[in-house]
Amino acid sequence: MSPGEKHVVIAHKLTGLVDFVWNNGAYRDFFVRQLKHHFPDAHIVLFLRNQMTFMASAYSSYLTHGGTYTFKKLFRTGKLGDGSMFAFDYLKYDEMIALYKSHFEKVSVYVYEDFLDDNILFLKRFCKETGLEADMESLKMVKYNEKLRRRFAAFIRICNLFQKKGVQPKRYWVNLPFLFRWMTKQRLIHYNYYRFWGKKLSTEQALGNELMAYIGEYYKESNRNLIQSYGLTQIEKYRYPI
Repeated sequence: MSPGEKHVVIAHKLTGLVDFVWNNGAYRDFFVRQLKHHFPDAHIVLFLRNQMTFMASAYSSYLTHGGTYTFKKLFRTGKLGDGSMFAFDYLKYDEMIALYKSHFEKVSVYVYEDFLDDNILFLKRFCKETGLEADMESLKMVKYNEKLRRRFAAFIRICNLFQKKGVQPKRYWVNLPFLFRWMTKQRLIHYNYYRFWGKKLSTEQALGNELMAYIGEYYKESNRNLIQSYGLTQIEKYRYPI
């Protein structure tokens, strides 16, 4: 790396969820220690997202990676909290911030919804605060990952029942993977554009009332701490559970 050049490392896995597995936070602790060892003076940048919409988005990813359960079933069977697939503790952002701050001097925290509100204004501020450079005029603000449409989500889930391979937990009726080689990530994104599949899957439809109520209570204390300890008052505007 030449003098003055910045080395940027971007990976959501560094926050501790590896292939949908939380493992009681062991991965997060491991990655923080490794980052500290290799980049002791790193500037850590963390992005937060409303836990409700985060989980709804994660469900789309679960389906496109071969999952077959509904979110309601994952919740009722305990798979969202046992650490084998996911754990609610993963999205306690105050604990994550505190961990990084205990290892690094420079830790910046941003809210994803601020970017959605005004991406150009956000990026200008972000670049100024992090010392990065970007040609705003050349940037294409095209959303690559869109919410799955309702009927397309159901179609994918049915197709996944005929493939043994896929993210766990899942079930399958019979393994016929050769019939579904067309289901690449790029093609799924392309087919999801068609309005034939209906409206986009809403957060309420993806999670269900029972899980939404649970999330609303589970993260209240953690999110209030984001406001009190880290001054992230804008999360009230974006309806984080408080």
